[in-house]
Amino acid sequence: MTARSMCCCAGAAHKAQSDAPDDLKADLALITDRIRIFIHHGMELGFQPLARALAGTGITPNHVTVAGTALTLVSAAVVVAGDLVWGGAIFIIAGTLDTLDGTLARIAGLASARGAFIDSTLDRVSEGAMFAALAYYFSVRGAPVDVAIVVVTLLGSVMVSYTRARADALGIDCSSGLATRGERVFVLGLGMIFGWPAIAIYVLAVTTAYTAVQRITTVLRALPAAAAEGESEKPAG
Repeated sequence: MTARSMCCCAGAAHKAQSDAPDDLKADLALITDRIRIFIHHGMELGFQPLARALAGTGITPNHVTVAGTALTLVSAAVVVAGDLVWGGAIFIIAGTLDTLDGTLARIAGLASARGAFIDSTLDRVSEGAMFAALAYYFSVRGAPVDVAIVVVTLLGSVMVSYTRARADALGIDCSSGLATRGERVFVLGLGMIFGWPAIAIYVLAVTTAYTAVQRITTVLRALPAAAAEGESEKPAG
């Protein structure tokens, strides 16, 4: 084997080794996305009978969205009062309404940009209220580090939502990720119910940061193709 052939083989091996972590990350992202989509579709199927019943009552998806936000505010108040079990249970119930409003919108043919804007805006209000409640809960119990982690988790949650919003504005699909809103509600709610709010917050601090970075990377990789497609669609002359 010549020196040149040996160099080529070594370069190919090095490239294969360097590509392996990226392949592993891609496989992990694909698996988590499929699990998330499977759970989400299962919840939608479960809510379809209720959504069909509501469709004929005059109740709109916006009504359900506002009801979910109101329930979240109630759950936050319960957490501030010190009852994590009921606070977590109400929080999960409020989170399920976030799936119900979308299902109702599709079944009743009421999906709209206005409804989507209201839904995403009130989602941020709901999350902010719950994180504020948890920050207070940890503060009065003398846990300043946990309060700081709550702030970090809130920042991560905002970044997860913001990166998707900016990607949508750029025409790039960026709905994937490990810690989307549904997962955050589920983890936080269960953590409170079982008396592990700090563990839930620490888990979400890591997973929201990972998801935000994952989405940022996805968008940066997709931008050249999106820009090229936009240039190709411009009229000549």
